[in-house]
Amino acid sequence: MIASVSSIASGFCLTDPEDPRYQYISSLRNRFGRFLHEASVSLQQQGEENTVDAVDMLVCPVPHSEQSARLMNTRSKLYAVNEEQYRNEKNVARIFAHQKVWPRAIYVRRARQVLHHGYTTSLDLASYIRYYHSARLHWNSIERRRGAIEDALIDDVVEWSLWHYAVYDGVRRRALPVLFKALEPGTDDDRMKGALWTLNSPPLGKYAISEPSLSPSIIQGLLGCQHNEKPSIQDCVSTVAENVLSSFLEPNFLIYGIPTPLVDKAIVQFRATLGVRDDPEDRDLVNRLRDQRTERSQLAENVAQANISSILDVGESESTHWRYEIVATRALRTLVRRDAPTSPRHLQYFLDRVYDDHPTIRYYAQRAVTKTARNLKLRTFCTTPMDLALMRVRNPLKMKTIIEPSHKWTAKVLADYRIPFDPNQDVRKPLFLDRDPLGWVAWDDAVALYLPPSPTKSAFSCWDPTSRETIETLREVATDPEFWEDVSEHYAQENHETTLTQDNASFVKSIFQLLQDEPFEALRPTLEKLLQNYDQNKQRAAAEFVAGLISGE
Repeated sequence: MIASVSSIASGFCLTDPEDPRYQYISSLRNRFGRFLHEASVSLQQQGEENTVDAVDMLVCPVPHSEQSARLMNTRSKLYAVNEEQYRNEKNVARIFAHQKVWPRAIYVRRARQVLHHGYTTSLDLASYIRYYHSARLHWNSIERRRGAIEDALIDDVVEWSLWHYAVYDGVRRRALPVLFKALEPGTDDDRMKGALWTLNSPPLGKYAISEPSLSPSIIQGLLGCQHNEKPSIQDCVSTVAENVLSSFLEPNFLIYGIPTPLVDKAIVQFRATLGVRDDPEDRDLVNRLRDQRTERSQLAENVAQANISSILDVGESESTHWRYEIVATRALRTLVRRDAPTSPRHLQYFLDRVYDDHPTIRYYAQRAVTKTARNLKLRTFCTTPMDLALMRVRNPLKMKTIIEPSHKWTAKVLADYRIPFDPNQDVRKPLFLDRDPLGWVAWDDAVALYLPPSPTKSAFSCWDPTSRETIETLREVATDPEFWEDVSEHYAQENHETTLTQDNASFVKSIFQLLQDEPFEALRPTLEKLLQNYDQNKQRAAAEFVAGLISGE
């Protein structure tokens, strides 16, 4: 559902569609648009005879092109420029924080429309229009309707954006399918290169990969470009992938399952204050919006699963080039989610690459395993969607003990410090303080105490039941001595590191936290071999294993 806004008066000369002058100017605009479209079609049929000047003269008058944005003064850019100027002048004139009264020049900058009408081009006009007027113009341009002529001109600009001399930043939904199609096998090299550089534009590439309905197309398009072996095109693919992956975010729909009783109560009170009654139409609108949100969330969920499957197919293929395998590994690491369990196939992909020959692939795969383990622990110890969204964990050994503040209680706390702890005691009761008490004068009504861990049974063995198959996959790999031998070869390689690497220790720690001491016998031969070797790199690798093992246990 898309809301609409009402236009506001902005000082336009012609506003009445029934006015003959309005109709005359409108007809001129339509004629000029048809002329541009026909000229574009004619130029496209001339092939290599096109010249840069001819195409530039054709594209510049189209209001949606980047060149015309500079010459014809696009409303949104004009608004942003004037907003920044207004903010800068306020910062210069500000004397103290939260200032409400400003010098007269600030109000003139904000409210004045045009200093004089002696401008000769739209660039001159831009220098004299002030903040409020540009805001009104920007408001009226938000929902400008398009017709057949506008759509035809947009398609023309998209076609010219695939030419290696043109740059396009226009209506994205209409342009992106054409750009994606230009990445398919059989496309001319120059046309493919033009499509890639156009997708490198942030309003296009970053928007496409962040939008659930478009992300499969751009991911599959980029990963499918390895059919073209031309070095310049592969450099384009690397640049585009590096830029767009920063906007590829982890799917997370936890916020939609969080109850908001305080917000609901505030809405009821606000409606009562305004005297607004419960309207069936309002309820129907809210229900429709909720249904649309649910539908969009389900669409995003389906897209996320489809992305995981398609990227795994590319990453697991033996014919995939290492450049594309790096992109696939980075994308799959992003798709390791907090609100849903990681599939066994997903985790297996990372485990197979923590000892890959390429260091970048090892780096992202190792971090992906660590991220998977962290999310699994969060899903275990976060009892509510709110806790999981805020990553607020509950330690199973933590107990809240109600106390009666008194001098007797203070004396007991001090006396307990003199009693040694017996790890073999049968009765386990809250005993340990994680932090110093608030004070000896004033106590809270309750104190957080921790149970001593059992010497024979782990307190963290009951992990998230929806991740049982994933844990079994990790157990099968981590209890294989050959796995640790392969990992140790890369840990012990000669490099510039003089201390242990935190990522390596965290990787080992994550495995032992989930599996406890199960992988130790598989790791033991490799660890003993490293400890017996006096080489600096072997000792560093052994230290990383020992650090991860101790912190994980």
